[in-house]
Amino acid sequence: MENCDFSEISNEQKEWCDSLVNNEENLKGVYTVAVTSLVYKSLHPEQDIRNHKVELENGYSGRTFDVKYITPFLKSKHFLGAMKESGWLTRSLEQPHPYNLDFPGKINNKKVKNAFLNLLDSIEKNELNPLIALTYIFSKSIIEKNKKLVVLVNPIKKETKASIEEIMYYLNKHFYYKYRTRGASLLPVIAVYSIYEILLSEMERYKNKKLDPLASHTSSDRSSGSTGDIVIKDSTGNLYEVVEVKFDIPIDYTIIEDIYKKLLLLKLKDIMF
Repeated sequence: MENCDFSEISNEQKEWCDSLVNNEENLKGVYTVAVTSLVYKSLHPEQDIRNHKVELENGYSGRTFDVKYITPFLKSKHFLGAMKESGWLTRSLEQPHPYNLDFPGKINNKKVKNAFLNLLDSIEKNELNPLIALTYIFSKSIIEKNKKLVVLVNPIKKETKASIEEIMYYLNKHFYYKYRTRGASLLPVIAVYSIYEILLSEMERYKNKKLDPLASHTSSDRSSGSTGDIVIKDSTGNLYEVVEVKFDIPIDYTIIEDIYKKLLLLKLKDIMF
């Protein structure tokens, strides 16, 4: 950020941008709408970005532009302010009123609301270049995001002679090898089961939990009465966690329905006994 020239931005304008970035994670909608507005203004200087809906006079669809370009970009770059779908899903921002200084939307943080509206107002008065404002905001956002990154001082690349990449390679070769004997379908289950054996001894989540022995894989779950491929129980013998392993099988409606029926049968057994 030291190499960027932000001399065109006044201290007050920087404060508005800082306010958006400092609250980026808590007020994602405001951040996303602000970024969308600045990007659109940079591409379409003639558009008054305060008129964020087509219903407004001389308006445009900010939400459409956001959904198609801005939110996907923010998500792909892991910005803290990235929304799931669009900043315009926030009720206070989707109101059919221009983002003028008297905008009635109730944004929780009054300072952020004022910063957002004043920033757009300043852009429309040609007091600030939208591209420079956008660059400043992104620079600050990246700095703040990096502050929250967890850096391993001495990351463990391997605890044994084989690295994780090598283990994954051999497992992949193992799973896809065309064995002539039965039982190859159990290999992915054994691999996941082995991982759980380690997890139960290492993680607090599985303290006092027990891993059931692997059941036969030659009969279906329906006929064997099995709850799943991997079953973990608590100290009283009740189900704690169940894993169903599907290797190279897309999850479809039938699989979901079978799981639902298993859970329903378990619930009925609890009621009966």
